Amino acid sequence: MTEMPFEEQKSYNTLLVYGAIVTVSLILTTVSSFCFYLAALKASENLHDQMTKAVMKAPVLFFDTNPVGRILNRFSKDIGSMDDLLPGQFLFAVQLLLYFFTATVLSAVTNVWLVITCTPLTLLFIYLAKYYLKSAREIRRLDSITCSPVYSCIADTVAGLEVIRSSEMEEEFLQRFYRYLDKNTAAAIMLKASTRWLSIRGDSLSNFLVTSVSAGALFATQSPGIQHC
Repeated sequence: MTEMPFEEQKSYNTLLVYGAIVTVSLILTTVSSFCFYLAALKASENLHDQMTKAVMKAPVLFFDTNPVGRILNRFSKDIGSMDDLLPGQFLFAVQLLLYFFTATVLSAVTNVWLVITCTPLTLLFIYLAKYYLKSAREIRRLDSITCSPVYSCIADTVAGLEVIRSSEMEEEFLQRFYRYLDKNTAAAIMLKASTRWLSIRGDSLSNFLVTSVSAGALFATQSPGIQHC
């Protein structure tokens, strides 16, 4: 269509084709997003139901070995992360992977020499991602472990509030809550720092890739400016 004359590009049939492509793309995007989030909602609902049934049928030994805060953490923060963060991040990762694949294929078709630049950068990013996942997995587990005592402290404080006030131990329980919260905040900050570590290196690789692609496209095309030089 780009090789058509300008008057033909402005014709009714050409504009109708453009409009049909945009409309179909919008409909497919909406339908795919709706189906994806509907599947994620059903999966989260099934998981929550299975967890509830498992806890209701659990023996007394389960509640003796697992504190209340750990159980509340699974039903609140973990389920909340799966409902709020995981579907959107997974859909964004799939779209980003498709964009990356499309851009790589188009760049390779346009200029084969760009594959020489993309290949080592892709391998380097995969290495950094694997290195990040090893640390982030343990930090995420540490964040979950340190979050459980916070919920346990709140539940125990609410349950024994009369005894705490009658014994005048409000300050002791408050300081205990602050200690648990400080440990959880430290783990959360470490998790944010590890994410930023990968983001900075990913941005650096992306900037280098864009610069390499721009330079390759500039030297690959024989523009009049280069010829005069």
